[in-house]
Amino acid sequence: MYQRHVWIGAGFIILGILLLLQSIGWGVDGLFFLLLALLFSFWYVRNRTTGMFIAASVFFALGLSQLLENTFHVPIDLFLFFLGVGFLLLYYIHIQQYLGQRSTTWPLFVGTILIVLDVLSWIDDWFKAEYGGSLVFAVLLIFIGIWFIVTSNRKK
Repeated sequence: MYQRHVWIGAGFIILGILLLLQSIGWGVDGLFFLLLALLFSFWYVRNRTTGMFIAASVFFALGLSQLLENTFHVPIDLFLFFLGVGFLLLYYIHIQQYLGQRSTTWPLFVGTILIVLDVLSWIDDWFKAEYGGSLVFAVLLIFIGIWFIVTSNRKK
């Protein structure tokens, strides 16, 4: 019991110091969330619970996207991309390797959808920059959807 309180107290002190440094301009954007991701990763390694893996993935995605965007000035938003990668890792590390279940595939669908949505957002931003609007991209997506529907009826 004593050791747990020491670790909890140390965690609050570290988080407080990070927030204090960030409020006076010395902090690194995203470091707070990356440390939370590290904390939940340790908790996952100790307990092997899916929830801890998901929490670590969310905080890692948030911290890394903030770090890249605000500190290194990467011009695109990467949150959904890293979150999708986290769900893919959930499937490959936790579900396949640890649990040995290949029938549980929901993290593959969630991860793929998140990555595709982020890539579509990047393409939309590119169309806005090149052509002054995303009307062309929206129409292109509609035509791609129509093409998928029409070709699916031919295969039956």
